[in-house]
Amino acid sequence: MIRTGWKMANVRLSELDRDFYSSLIRQSDDQLRSLALTACQFAIQKVGLKYPAVNNALETLADRKPLDPSEVTELGILVKALDATQKELNDRVTLGRTSALGGRVAKSQARAANAVYLAASEDPLYAALEAVYEAYVATEDWPALKSALLDKNKK
Repeated sequence: MIRTGWKMANVRLSELDRDFYSSLIRQSDDQLRSLALTACQFAIQKVGLKYPAVNNALETLADRKPLDPSEVTELGILVKALDATQKELNDRVTLGRTSALGGRVAKSQARAANAVYLAASEDPLYAALEAVYEAYVATEDWPALKSALLDKNKK
């Protein structure tokens, strides 16, 4: 049985860049973990997200260790809080109470945090598919993200 998330992860990334997607799904588990980490680091750095839970998770993933359930829970709480902030800011934009910039920043930070959260998945392929896509949504810069991923994959 294919989970809905799997199907979405496959479709979204394959529609974004079919050649990259085709290459990604043929990578080893270690390469997939490395790509997921690179995508997360790229997004976090580009959007300027600074939270201890994110930094700790990135360090753990860089050490090729799984996150503790409490760390995953903490990341999930952070993503929900950032998503709520984004929704609130978007509502304020709609009412003319703030500029759209705040909503875009909140969206970018929420998606970057979600990339880290999803990179912690037990399944390396799912983790890579989701982390790469969320990093793209966070940064809206596929050419730069793809370049960083390809550079990392050459090493």
